[in-house]
Amino acid sequence: MKINQIKVYPLAMPLNRQFKTAHDQTEVRVLTLLEIELMNGVRGYGEIQSFTNTNYAAESQAMSRAILPELSEALKQLDWDHPHQVAEFLAARTHLSFVRAALEMACWDAFGKVTNQSLATMLGATQIQVPVSVAIGIQTTQRQLEIAIEQALKAGYRRIKLKANSDLSLPDVRRLKQDNPEVIFSVDLNNGLSDTDADIERLIQMQQQGITLVEEPIQGAPWQRYGALKQTGKVPLISLDESINSLVDVKKALELDVADAYTLKQGKLGGITETALAIRAIDRADRLPWVGGMLSSGLGRSVDLALAATLKTPMFPADISATTDYVAQDIIYEALVLKHGEMTVPQAAGIGVTMNWHAITHFQQEPVITY
Repeated sequence: MKINQIKVYPLAMPLNRQFKTAHDQTEVRVLTLLEIELMNGVRGYGEIQSFTNTNYAAESQAMSRAILPELSEALKQLDWDHPHQVAEFLAARTHLSFVRAALEMACWDAFGKVTNQSLATMLGATQIQVPVSVAIGIQTTQRQLEIAIEQALKAGYRRIKLKANSDLSLPDVRRLKQDNPEVIFSVDLNNGLSDTDADIERLIQMQQQGITLVEEPIQGAPWQRYGALKQTGKVPLISLDESINSLVDVKKALELDVADAYTLKQGKLGGITETALAIRAIDRADRLPWVGGMLSSGLGRSVDLALAATLKTPMFPADISATTDYVAQDIIYEALVLKHGEMTVPQAAGIGVTMNWHAITHFQQEPVITY
C-alpha cells in the first residue's frame, strides 16, 4: 500500500462544560484531523490529540503540526503492507508520539477498510461491550461535586473518576459504594500532591474513604516513592499516567515494579501498535492495564473502545464517556451511547465510524493543508 496524499484539518470542538484538572482547564478541545488517501482511493482518518500547551505532556499541537510536512512527505514514499510497519517507520523519524499516533491511526483505518476488518478484530478483541467511566473535573464547590457524582451514578457509569488537586476535599464515598456496589471510584491527582507527611496521609484517607485507585498523585512522579507506597498496602492502587510516554517507559516501570496499574493513552504512547504491546507486557507482569481518555473526539474514543475490548475480563472501566456528556456535536455520526454502564465497540471496517463533514467544516479553524 502507498499513500497518495494527506489532508490536515485543524479543529476546535467546544465541550459541553469546562473540564478542570490540576494541570489546566479546557473549554474548547483543539484537535487536528488527518485524512490519508491511498493510491486506490481508500481514505483513513486519525487525529492528533496533543494539547495546546505542554502542561500535561511534552508535545503541543503546534509541535505536532510543525513536523507533519516532513513526516507526511516521508510516509508517502513508504510501501507498506500493515500498520505495524507504519508505526516502526514513524518511530525511527521522531520522538513526538501524538503526531505518530495520528498518522498510524489513519493507516489502521484505511487498512481495515481495504481488508474489510474492524479495528477491534484486527487487534484481537474478545469483547463487544466495554465497561466505561466518566471523569468529573475539579468543581468550584463541594455541592457541585456531589451533584456531578449523583448525575454520574444515575447515568449508570461503572466507574467515577474524580479530578483533584491539593486544595480539594474529596467526599467519603463508602456510603455511595454501599448503595452502588458495582461502581468503582478513582481519583486523578495529576501530580497534584507534594511528598509530605500530610499529603501521604491524604492518600491513606482516600483508601479509607472507598477510593480504589489513584493516578499519579505526587509532584514529579517519583517512581521509587510510588513503589514504596504500593508496598505499604495503605493507599489506593497507584496508576502511572504522566510519567509513561512510550512502550520503553512502561517496560521500565514494570521492571522496577513501581505501580499497580497503568493508564494507557494511545496518543501519548505513540499509537495503537505501541499501546497493544504495552497491554500485553502489563498483562504478563500481572499488573492492571486500562484505557485512559484524552478529551478526544468520537473518532479517537472509538479507537479507545477497540483497545479496551482487548483487555482481560473483568475489565477496569475505560475513560470513555457518552457523546452527550461530552460535546453537543461530534465529528462522527455514530453517537457513543451508554447502556447499563457499557458501550458497544464499533464493528464496521476500519475504526468503524463515519465522518460528519458538516460538523468538521463547522469546527474547522484554518484552511485545509494537503501534503
